[in-house]
Amino acid sequence: MAIQAQRNRARLHVLRDNVHRAKRDVKLRKPGAAERLKAHTAARLAYAETGK
Repeated sequence: MAIQAQRNRARLHVLRDNVHRAKRDVKLRKPGAAERLKAHTAARLAYAETGK
């Protein structure tokens, strides 16, 4: 059973990794990557501001 801090850290890492994968896909010119990058970046910023 994970404590709250572990869950928060895991979520932060997932959000970070999503952004990194989307940036890589933009560089590789995969279809839809730019939209994914915008969505993942917005989700990461929202989590940073609200913690949810």
